[in-house]
Amino acid sequence: MYIEGLSSFRTQTMDFQLDVYFQQFWKDTRLAHNESKRVLIRDKGILDKIWHPDVYFANARIAEFHEVTQPNFLVWIEPDGSILYDTRISMIVMCMMNLAKWPLDAYAIDQVQISWNLNDSITRNPNIAMSDMHIVDLTPGLCDGNYSTGVWSCVTAEFYVKREITHHVMQSYVPTTLIVVISWFSFWLDVEAVPARVSLAITTLLTLSTQANAARMALPEVSYMKAIDVWMGTCMM
Repeated sequence: MYIEGLSSFRTQTMDFQLDVYFQQFWKDTRLAHNESKRVLIRDKGILDKIWHPDVYFANARIAEFHEVTQPNFLVWIEPDGSILYDTRISMIVMCMMNLAKWPLDAYAIDQVQISWNLNDSITRNPNIAMSDMHIVDLTPGLCDGNYSTGVWSCVTAEFYVKREITHHVMQSYVPTTLIVVISWFSFWLDVEAVPARVSLAITTLLTLSTQANAARMALPEVSYMKAIDVWMGTCMM
């Protein structure tokens, strides 16, 4: 499997989008032929009549094949019946996130499927770039999946991704720091200027509350404290 693209990490729904070129190789002696060269199949009707391994992505919410401008697949059949099937798939994959360190967080994501060969079974496009995350590492590994129907072989692709912090520094940390600094101006106001001191305190407190609400709106409701909550609470004290 070649990972062409990785994008759209959504904290609210805890998932991301994956675009892959997925290859399968197996042998079916019933399809052996007398041609000197391998045969190319591009007819989807013929593909549907060929037996192929039952492969699925265990933690994919949605998956679809590409069909623009033609169905994105090809099948090569060798004279001895060996078959190479290559297709392009886009999917939305679940990623259970622990937001305790948000936005200073990083995640390891397992994306599981069946495979029989670990050597170079999963590779990725080295030019993948995301606006909010960057890939630290991609580690393939073998496993055995226990299901109600039995134990099935599988391979895991563990993505270790880390959130880019620059956006959150400019969006949350810098504005709240400036608001706290502005609130200190009340110490330089005359002690008799009560309306000015109260107005400044209330204005800064309301602004911080607005910033805190904006940060919370971008996240799902969780039952634990997040790093951004600690920061906002400290700024309000």
